[in-house]
Amino acid sequence: NMNGREAYEAITAIRPELPVLFYSGYSEDVLRDEHLLNAPGKILHKPFKTTELLTQVKDLLKARVLIPTSGLRDLVTS
Repeated sequence: NMNGREAYEAITAIRPELPVLFYSGYSEDVLRDEHLLNAPGKILHKPFKTTELLTQVKDLLKARVLIPTSGLRDLVTS
């Protein structure tokens, strides 16, 4: 079993270019203690709306490559 940070480290050891989005229900103090606040990528705090998740994923993907956003825009606004 791995926590999110361990999974991130294992995956990025193989594919360091992958964008990262952590999500957590823990407070910022706990995340700071776990060193996730300094991790690359973004942190989405639970509870979150589907639109917030889709927006974060879209933003991460757009930062990496230019992608058509019309389909994603439809998902985020629906």
